[in-house]
Amino acid sequence: MQEIGVQDIPLLVKYYFETSKLGLIYPLNDFIVVCQKPNILRKNNNGLHCENGPALAYNDNGISEWYYLNGVSMKKEHVMTHSQKLNPKEILAETNVEARRELIRKIGIEMLLNHLPHKIIDKKDNYELLDIELNNEVKHARYLKMINPSISVFHVEGVSPECLTVQHAINWRSFGDINKKWKPEILT
Repeated sequence: MQEIGVQDIPLLVKYYFETSKLGLIYPLNDFIVVCQKPNILRKNNNGLHCENGPALAYNDNGISEWYYLNGVSMKKEHVMTHSQKLNPKEILAETNVEARRELIRKIGIEMLLNHLPHKIIDKKDNYELLDIELNNEVKHARYLKMINPSISVFHVEGVSPECLTVQHAINWRSFGDINKKWKPEILT
């Protein structure tokens, strides 16, 4: 190191070990921002994630806590409230689409459907075409309910209001056209 002009190596090593105790360091033109390391940092493959507490927190008596599900910023009460105590109507009123998706994932589609007026329009194999009343403004939303074969759980996808049959919904999902028939060997 001294050959390339770095002096005081023992002093630099001391500074390195001392600064490694810090969190993030942001050197700017006129000042440096130094943050402490978080005492809680929980992630999954999608980003920050914790189902029963903060995903990110600092050692400051709960002042700096952030709640995330699958990389999506959430309200503390949505993460900390047990899934059976969440109100499906309030979940559907959530304006943040990603947060709403995570809340629906948390309570499960079956619980959501148990609390919403809906009817089955058509049925074919493991598929159901549903007409769901989401709220006062959206009384006839169409959804295709199916079993995901790889993990054996229900999955629901919104489809065009033109869909009157499961086949229409499958056609619309595949081609964006209810009349262009898609006929797979195995429905997925």
